[in-house]
Amino acid sequence: MTAVAVVLAGAAACGDDDDSSGGTTSTTESPGTGSSVVQSAQQLCDDLEGLDSTVQNLEVDPDTTTISDIKDDLDQLRSEVSDVASSGSALATALGTALQAAFDRFESEVQNLPDDQTLQAAGDAARSAGDEFKQSWDDAMAALDCNRGS
Repeated sequence: MTAVAVVLAGAAACGDDDDSSGGTTSTTESPGTGSSVVQSAQQLCDDLEGLDSTVQNLEVDPDTTTISDIKDDLDQLRSEVSDVASSGSALATALGTALQAAFDRFESEVQNLPDDQTLQAAGDAARSAGDEFKQSWDDAMAALDCNRGS
């Protein structure tokens, strides 16, 4: 996934469908994702909102705006675009780390079981590791507001 795609996906995650929420994003933490995903998603949203505010407040009047004014605006925009790129990268890393850790636990648990054993016989540890991976996956999909396959 390219950095641009991560940033755009993160932008989708910042919005919500409930206009009564005042533009805030509610995020819950689960054992599979950890607080770094929540914090990274919130940072990306904050950075995107800052950039959006700056873009919305740019006032360019061709008759009165000087090149110096444009350069000042470019400096601010450069800084905010850099912030968005960094926080998008941090979110991708946090999601990847959370998913990989949950998968590694699940894979290790399954690899240590006899091939002819049923899931019921494997007990709570195998089911718990599988549930943790599924929850981590669900949280990643929800954090990025991704469409689910049918």
